[in-house]
Amino acid sequence: MTDKQNEVLVNNSKKLNGFTITAIVMAAMGFWINPFCILSTIGIVFGGIGIAKSISSRDKTWAIISLGLSIMETLFWLVTFSNELAAL
Repeated sequence: MTDKQNEVLVNNSKKLNGFTITAIVMAAMGFWINPFCILSTIGIVFGGIGIAKSISSRDKTWAIISLGLSIMETLFWLVTFSNELAAL
């Protein structure tokens, strides 16, 4: 029987976390199609979950990038909508 305390988990996978991939897709699509900031808000949620569940530094880096893009998109669209409403 092997000793479970001495086992080392090695993650050599080059795949990104599913939450991080979803955050990247939502951040990318949010620039073109973003009705009522829904996609960028989903990107913020999945980016945060991707950071929390990241195992590798590569995964965490992409999650932080997508989270930052989603936050910038949300602010951009909120400013755009407020300026349009102020013009009415």
